[in-house]
Amino acid sequence: MDADMIFDPEIVNKLIKIAEKGYDVVYNGYLDRGNPNGINLTGFGGTLIKRWIMEKVKFRCKERRGRVIDEGVFFEFDLVRIGAKIFRGFISYSEHHDPKRPPSVCYPRELKLSERIRNNPYFRFLFHLISIPLCYDILWHLSMKLKT
Repeated sequence: MDADMIFDPEIVNKLIKIAEKGYDVVYNGYLDRGNPNGINLTGFGGTLIKRWIMEKVKFRCKERRGRVIDEGVFFEFDLVRIGAKIFRGFISYSEHHDPKRPPSVCYPRELKLSERIRNNPYFRFLFHLISIPLCYDILWHLSMKLKT
């Protein structure tokens, strides 16, 4: 759980219920702080990760010439590499707080087709495969371009 977020008190039960269907990692999507149009289905805010994943994945980041590949990119990359079953969705109410802006509020809902495609683990894996050696997070930079 991220410290700058507030969740539905039932979030843990909701995450567990989905994990019981065979998922190894369950991401609860949320809105990016200060950008009600920016969704995040890959961040660690409100995420359940099974123990075997934590034992296999090494958390790391990479920086070169001021460019950064954060731990989330490596984590997603490793999840596909080890064959983890991943669920992404808006399953619980959340508020993402920013001291400079009103909170970004997200309600449970189904993913739109475009969100399902953009957040498909194999689709994202291909971009990470290119991003990691370049030390340039292609998907993050694309999302920033789309937000403006």
